[in-house]
Amino acid sequence: MQIAGLAQLVVGLLLVVAGLVTTLVARGSRDRVARVVVPGIVVGHRGFARPPAVVVRYPLPDGRPHEVTARLRVTRLSLNATGTELPVYVDPRNPYDAILVPGGSTQHQAAFVGGVLMAIGAVFAVLGGALVAVALALPPG
Repeated sequence: MQIAGLAQLVVGLLLVVAGLVTTLVARGSRDRVARVVVPGIVVGHRGFARPPAVVVRYPLPDGRPHEVTARLRVTRLSLNATGTELPVYVDPRNPYDAILVPGGSTQHQAAFVGGVLMAIGAVFAVLGGALVAVALALPPG
């Protein structure tokens, strides 16, 4: 029982460390690109989720149109209806790299995953520590 408790304790601590690293990397990976704002227009929607992903067309520096798709946190579809103008945040060094929400949502998702890993790791570590404590308290034999 002591070996199982130690193994569980180690796995728990590793999960806590992995979650902490994931969270810190997510917090440090903010969008550091100096983006420029260009006008975009909603040309459609994709997917069956609510709300569906919005497809926005914006001009490249040479005038050709390009599209970016993103899921926005707007519950009223009328705010993102076809024909609605939205700002598009474009990396001037790579105009194909465009986002609709500055800062993006991937860092929030990574921070959430890090938090879940830390919570699961903490549970494993506490249970593993309890198993080790019980195993040490029992008389040998």
